[in-house]
Amino acid sequence: MKNLKLRDPENKPHFLLVELIQEVSKRVKNMRFEYTLGDTVKCYKEWEYVGLLGYAYYVRAGRDLFHVQSDKYIHNCKSPRHTKQSIHMRQIVKECVRVFKNTESSEIAQKIVDATKNSVEDIVDAHEDAMDYDKWIPEIYIDTHFSQALLERCVENRPLPKPDNLTDELLSKMRDKLYAHKVASGLWEEIKNKEGYYVRIEDDGTYNVVDLADSSELLISTQDFDELPEIMKDKLTLLKMQNNGTCVINTGIKARDYLLYVSKASMDHLV
Repeated sequence: MKNLKLRDPENKPHFLLVELIQEVSKRVKNMRFEYTLGDTVKCYKEWEYVGLLGYAYYVRAGRDLFHVQSDKYIHNCKSPRHTKQSIHMRQIVKECVRVFKNTESSEIAQKIVDATKNSVEDIVDAHEDAMDYDKWIPEIYIDTHFSQALLERCVENRPLPKPDNLTDELLSKMRDKLYAHKVASGLWEEIKNKEGYYVRIEDDGTYNVVDLADSSELLISTQDFDELPEIMKDKLTLLKMQNNGTCVINTGIKARDYLLYVSKASMDHLV
């Protein structure tokens, strides 16, 4: 079966479970299944996980039963929870038609917005903390004579003095931190102004994209990279090569391997 993935080709599900998968595939479009071990298979509709199918022995029934599990659409609090069981395959197939469906675009978009914004905000806050609490600040101002000279020149509106202990190495660290803070802050301002895109990359390679200008639903959901908005292709490629937590000016932020913010700003500075 093309839509059944086996982690171990030597380890296959029960033949009746395979028959159940075949029948569900006939009735529900765009289904795929993943089998690892035991008496159940994970079920996906396109990229989205929708539940479990199984064929197993149940003590209370005293026999093997077909079953389907859906945390979202089967509201059964008895053990096993969120599960429908039957000795008849057709009853479980009928239930799959009811419960195996994609989440609404608006709900997916909201989850992407919440998850990406929280991750990005943590990254920006970390850059703020680096400015406020890093060790190079007291290292510079430890000299009381310099502190007095600094205060006097501020009051007299004269050029500020350079501390004797400001080494080239320390100055380089300061420049790097100031630049990183500037980049992160600039990207955060874009996000607050609802400019740019949030992207979540699913396990099957699907790109789910939210345009911050209208985050009420997905802008696009596709596995084809060429179908993405032209403005974000090069930026997304560049961001995917970075480490998690990296901010790139006029490009975006890689929050996680699968969560990214992509800026709408021009990339002319990189040409």
